[in-house]
Amino acid sequence: MEDIYSQVTNFLGHVLLTGGGAAAVAFLVFRLFSERWLQSKFDEKLEAFRHENAKELQQFKLKADGVLDAKIRFQQKQFEVISVCWSGMNEALGAVQELVNPFQHYEDIGAMSLPLRKEYVEKLDLFEAQKQEILDSEDPTESLIEAQFWRRYNSAANLIRDFGNKLYLNQIYLDGELFKKFEAIKFLMRQMLISKKMSKQVAVSNCEETVTSNLERCDEILNDISFQIRSRFDLA
Repeated sequence: MEDIYSQVTNFLGHVLLTGGGAAAVAFLVFRLFSERWLQSKFDEKLEAFRHENAKELQQFKLKADGVLDAKIRFQQKQFEVISVCWSGMNEALGAVQELVNPFQHYEDIGAMSLPLRKEYVEKLDLFEAQKQEILDSEDPTESLIEAQFWRRYNSAANLIRDFGNKLYLNQIYLDGELFKKFEAIKFLMRQMLISKKMSKQVAVSNCEETVTSNLERCDEILNDISFQIRSRFDLA
């Protein structure tokens, strides 16, 4: 402001000394104040523009950070879900393989002395009623084989069910192709369980062929899943 007054005073002195009129004085005052006013308005507009741009930039950054953060969290959840499904699938498949393995080994407890047989049976992972049935059986070895089969069968069935629950509850985090592969293995495991149960109850000629074929197919799909997971998370 002092600069304006100084300019006006100097110019007025110059005009008066040179004989300038009132119009010249008025023009000078108008020019100086209008330029200053325009400059002030321009600075205000520029500052407002910068402020608005800064706000928009900050909002865009927040949105971008939010989208990136959500994507990262989703990928983390995907990795957790895939790990859970992979683990559940392998536990179930291991139990099925144990059940359908044609080379089962059982102790000939019928040849044991009664005290030794009782001690052996007591350590088995069976219900107390099953243990008693084995001990009371005329053919304890056959009763042991029967009890162990159903223990393994029920264990495999429970693990397949648990795997299926994990798979369907977390389906939203799995892409269609990966989900179908997990589901295909679950279906094959269920088929093997049913075939083994039927062969136990009635004579089924093609039971072993079905089991062998399903195991081979499970192995193929498992390798496909492993490759797909490693490729997705760059673990290859």
